[in-house]
Amino acid sequence: MITDDFEKRREIITKFAELGAMMLPVEEFMHIVFLNFHAEIEAELFTIAEQHQIEPKNEIWSIFEQAVDQCDFDHPILQAVFSNTLIRQLIGPEYTIFNRYPKVYEYLLRKKPAGEFNIAVIGCSYGQEIMSMLKCLHEEMAKNPDFSPKIDIFNKPTSIFQKVQTNIRYPESVLKKHLTPQQLAVDFTVDEHGSLHFSEAFYQRMGFYELDLFDVPHEPNSTKQYDLLMIHNVLQYLEPSEGQDISIFQQQAEAAFQWIVQQVKPSGMVSIINESKKPNDFVAELQDRIFNQHYACTIVKPAYLYTKQAI
Repeated sequence: MITDDFEKRREIITKFAELGAMMLPVEEFMHIVFLNFHAEIEAELFTIAEQHQIEPKNEIWSIFEQAVDQCDFDHPILQAVFSNTLIRQLIGPEYTIFNRYPKVYEYLLRKKPAGEFNIAVIGCSYGQEIMSMLKCLHEEMAKNPDFSPKIDIFNKPTSIFQKVQTNIRYPESVLKKHLTPQQLAVDFTVDEHGSLHFSEAFYQRMGFYELDLFDVPHEPNSTKQYDLLMIHNVLQYLEPSEGQDISIFQQQAEAAFQWIVQQVKPSGMVSIINESKKPNDFVAELQDRIFNQHYACTIVKPAYLYTKQAI
């Protein structure tokens, strides 16, 4: 029987995530997930234990690990965890890694305006891409004291986004691998457990807005326009809900794309990446119709970078 061991339980959850990760690196990602949501994950497992009459409930960790190690996809506990809505939300579409698109960030910064630089990021995950972009911004700020970037982050109202806005924690060992000492000193503080939290200086540079692209009309921050709008691995998740009339879905998607265009300054840029999976056919057609056929496009793989000024 497994003892009450944080590290061991994180290892089990990590092995479970690897089953569906298709060789993607998940260990660092799961360090962040489990540090912030271990209590919620265990509560879901204990509910599954009750449903399967496992006593004591703590024993489910042993059963779960055995099923994962054996890749026993027919095991009722493994099936129950795969089907669990919260666990899937915490470790499924939110997956990402640090410094995922360095060439894209470098290109975007070369095209930035002088002085104030307003950026919007749609889709947040656990903050890895924001921190990766900030790493490049810190390097630019060190060279140019007049450079003043501001970032607004838009995301669905989820428990993950709530933590990012308030009290998300990061393992110091993970961040030290990817961020510079300067960025760590400016953007983070250390708590009594050795975990890193975003600093007051970080939050002063950020704006947070809850946004579902399918909410119409789009009210958040509607009077502000941006020099750069990043939509990385978001649009491919725009799909009809179960049983939804396809015409309603298409109207929502049209409105979402029109809102995206309206947020960008006349000289601004939109960076779109659809790497995680193929977008819905109608969403792909919209991207082609609204961007590819009417705006200048530069490809810095895997990103499509559009300038708002029509050709």
